[in-house]
Amino acid sequence: MTQHADKSETDQRVTEIYSLIVSCYSREKICQYASKKWGVSYRQTDRLIQKARSRMMEITAIKREEAFAEELEFRRHIIQKALDDKKYGLALQAADSRAKLRGLYESLPKAIETVITYGGAVTFDATDNESQDGEAEVAFSDILGDSEDISAPASERDQQV
Repeated sequence: MTQHADKSETDQRVTEIYSLIVSCYSREKICQYASKKWGVSYRQTDRLIQKARSRMMEITAIKREEAFAEELEFRRHIIQKALDDKKYGLALQAADSRAKLRGLYESLPKAIETVITYGGAVTFDATDNESQDGEAEVAFSDILGDSEDISAPASERDQQV
């Protein structure tokens, strides 16, 4: 009867397998390594590989959140510096970059299309880490002026011209 690895030894094995995965070793090579070094089956090695991948996912998720926060903060700093230096174009570019990073523009084209087709206003969530202003509303009639009736569907507006 073989002796089972204790928690400490299992953690050490997972750490070694983690290193092998990061070094781009194939599953087959990892299984051969584990079989030779620890005398474990492929099935047991697969469990160790899964534990190593789970650890990798935890670490990656934390690093991704940290990197995202750092990028947002960096852009906030650039915006503030540009505004202090009265470089409004640069501030606008940095703000645009920050909004894209946050994914704020992903749903906006659909909302604009709906407003242009059916009229009304576009409402989107404009909250961010610096302020809690709630909802921001953009009325396209204010942008287009009175020259075009946006309350009518686009096909009717084309006929009005």
